[in-house]
Amino acid sequence: MAFSAPSTNSSPVQATRPNSLPSLPPPPNPSIPFIQQPIPQNNLEPIKPPHKSIIVRKQPKSGEFPTIKLALQALDQIYKNSSKSSTGIIAPPQTIFIYPGVYKERIRISYPGPLRMIGYTNTTHQNGFEKNLVNITSSIDAEIAGSDESSATVRVNMNDFSMYNINIFNLYGKQGTQSQAIALSASGTRQSYYNSAFFGFQDTLLTLDGFHYYHKCYVEGAVDFIFTQRAVVWFEQITTGSTAPGIISANGRSDLTDPSRYVFNRAKILSSGAPPRSVYLGRPWGNYSRVTFQSSYLSEVINPSGWSGWSIDDTRTNHALYTEFGNYGPGSVLKSDVSNGIGLLDPNSGLIKPPQLTLGPAPIGSPDAQKGVPFGTRAPFSFQLVKPLSVQQVLGDDYGNWVDPKYGVEH
Repeated sequence: MAFSAPSTNSSPVQATRPNSLPSLPPPPNPSIPFIQQPIPQNNLEPIKPPHKSIIVRKQPKSGEFPTIKLALQALDQIYKNSSKSSTGIIAPPQTIFIYPGVYKERIRISYPGPLRMIGYTNTTHQNGFEKNLVNITSSIDAEIAGSDESSATVRVNMNDFSMYNINIFNLYGKQGTQSQAIALSASGTRQSYYNSAFFGFQDTLLTLDGFHYYHKCYVEGAVDFIFTQRAVVWFEQITTGSTAPGIISANGRSDLTDPSRYVFNRAKILSSGAPPRSVYLGRPWGNYSRVTFQSSYLSEVINPSGWSGWSIDDTRTNHALYTEFGNYGPGSVLKSDVSNGIGLLDPNSGLIKPPQLTLGPAPIGSPDAQKGVPFGTRAPFSFQLVKPLSVQQVLGDDYGNWVDPKYGVEH
């Protein structure tokens, strides 16, 4: 059963999507113990592979592999040869190091131990994704693949996984089509992604379930291109690029007991071809959708409403919790409205001051438009927070056990 997708030829609020993914396993329990201690976070050198890495190189030397798929098959053999105990086979921590190149592959990563996948880069971790030299590409949509998740260029189905400095593309899809084609599908808990980039059009990044962390990554797409049902995800200093009118996030939280949440902290929300005011921060896929953008730059690509429904009478907005805090830029709420408490939501006392009707945002390109938009133009189911969310609130106090400390949340 495939997802239903919006047509980019119509208003974003007219689309429909089913309320559930078919035949998916329950989300991992965040209290699952580590198979072993967390992967040692030694200093990653930009050129030299970490000690005892499995090496992938386009022109391999002895003991290396020409494709990522063959390296993963070698991991399977390592697992089979691992020591046994009364609790079963213990899979040791492993690292796959990939040298520069374009790898035209569709891969599934499933290893019962901690695993790092590191792409060659000639820069340091402070500089983000811009100088990545490892590219994994495919071009297939959900209809051809059999399901949306199966269309992914890279499918990660494991706990305790981290990726560094890798670009992933699904080149299928373009404006005017309804082609769901995933670049990365991430299922499992304690997954983290650093300085990596994900390119697609519709459904670029599926964070399926578990606890995830993304740091200085880039995600490009147009239609619901960051989406989930059950995952809890902290996006730290990521950049999004919208290629056409559409929606950035679709959170499918189904009820009050579902832990799912998206937090975009210090993000840059940019256009990669979409016209001004044609993109929305998110729309509710589930009845209790929960998304926050905080301390982020919202460019003029963001529509003054900020958030969208799937249709005018969509009841999923009744319980959606769409919040902002401390954002700036032409697509953000005017600082004067924020300082006056308009639209403020306090977790304890509720809405402090409802928004007032306004005459609308300033014309595109005017000096006033660069300051932001009145809160009264925001969707009625969105609010301003009294204070920002912390990563501990979202991922738990133990997030430092599995997030690389060099890529942690700065305060």
